[in-house]
Amino acid sequence: MWSWIFDRALSFLRRNDVQERQLELLREKFRALSRTEIGRKLGDKPYSRIEDLPITDYEFYRPFFENPSPSAFLYPLEEYVRVRTSGSTGEPKWFLTPKPAMEYSWRKAGMAMVLLFTHDGDRIRFTPGDTFYINAAPAPFSAGASHSMGSKMMKLVVNIVPDPDMPFHEKVRYFLENHDRIDVAAMPVSTLLTEIAPRVQKPLNLKGFITQDSRLAYHYRDQIHEITGCHPSTIYISTESLSPSLPSVQPPTCFLFDWRVAYVEFRPLRVKGSEYEAGDPIPMWEVRAGELYQPVFTHFKTEITRYAMPDVLECVSRGDDIIGTELPVFRFVSRMDSLISLHNFTRISEEELITALKNAGIEYVEFMTQVAAVEGREHLTVYVEPAGKPMDEDEASNRLHEELLKIDPDYRTLHECFNYNPIRIRFLKPRTFQRFFEKLGGMPRVKRVNPTEKAIETLLSMI
Repeated sequence: MWSWIFDRALSFLRRNDVQERQLELLREKFRALSRTEIGRKLGDKPYSRIEDLPITDYEFYRPFFENPSPSAFLYPLEEYVRVRTSGSTGEPKWFLTPKPAMEYSWRKAGMAMVLLFTHDGDRIRFTPGDTFYINAAPAPFSAGASHSMGSKMMKLVVNIVPDPDMPFHEKVRYFLENHDRIDVAAMPVSTLLTEIAPRVQKPLNLKGFITQDSRLAYHYRDQIHEITGCHPSTIYISTESLSPSLPSVQPPTCFLFDWRVAYVEFRPLRVKGSEYEAGDPIPMWEVRAGELYQPVFTHFKTEITRYAMPDVLECVSRGDDIIGTELPVFRFVSRMDSLISLHNFTRISEEELITALKNAGIEYVEFMTQVAAVEGREHLTVYVEPAGKPMDEDEASNRLHEELLKIDPDYRTLHECFNYNPIRIRFLKPRTFQRFFEKLGGMPRVKRVNPTEKAIETLLSMI
């Protein structure tokens, strides 16, 4: 009986009218949005097409979020939750997220996520009443607000633990004390590898393991399977787009977008020098496997419209054969803006890094950065061509670490939660960047933060 019910719950993935249905949902949204101040600023009309509206970012919505008025939004103001995400200079960005939209996202995608999280490639292992452990940032972060709502909406199907407002380390302790009674776990990969596994000291018998650390999940997928008894699942979540994705089963550590929740467009990316150049958005059904894209989100039940996320995704396949869908499957590659993300905690900007290097007494000709997994944790390697004689690399790494602790609150939170120094400075030989520029045709400025992998390879080949 359950297998038939589960199959019905995932049947939307196999519909052949996705394009038509999405356009209907867009028309419904545009009719409602045209009556709001945000809609009027967008130029939205009841008959608008998606391509008629501009690409947006946070600055477009900031005035409405900071000084909300009833006429600006789709719902009464009391229906909104104030949530935050990390800003580009350590200052938080605040959003107003409608509770009806969070409920809609959970109602549409919640059960599908539960089933796919527990799919082992052969069958769905979920049983009603299973206990799901979630270690996510508490409110006012959007993950905490969504966690609280999901716990209430899914309580008849799953038991979600622990209290979403519990501090990070208390949640870790909860898992250690109750791991035998937990069926599915969601947490950072590094928490599993460095805090859970060494202290439990025996294999966990989980039905599913979920994380947003897609880079680490892929890198340590075999070790995660050995520890948990299952392959890791990853999803794409953001404050702006809420929870628009579902985990893929084939391939693992990738995801697909739930077409019922958001209309996602994709800007084709090509490498220009050491940066990405974005083209015009194309619809989901036109993406090609092996190509890189920047996602552009339009949630069907929020004001967010054509919001360009600063992320690079790769389309890895045009479907998932195991779950029988032709929806394209993606993996997260990197951020494309000048912000450094470590374990989804930090948003270190280029300006912060320059300030911290100066305060640390590290004089440089030029530098580039790279995030990589080392022993279960994400580290930031800063490749520095020094101006003059360099100091010891370990001393420089510690100095930069201390300066970032002083100026970046999210970096301090990362340090408090994971208790490690993620900074690794590597000094380059003189004239390395000059040879790098010559190799790229005399490019006058290097992309210091989040350069392409090819740019890093080219730089290191100049040593």
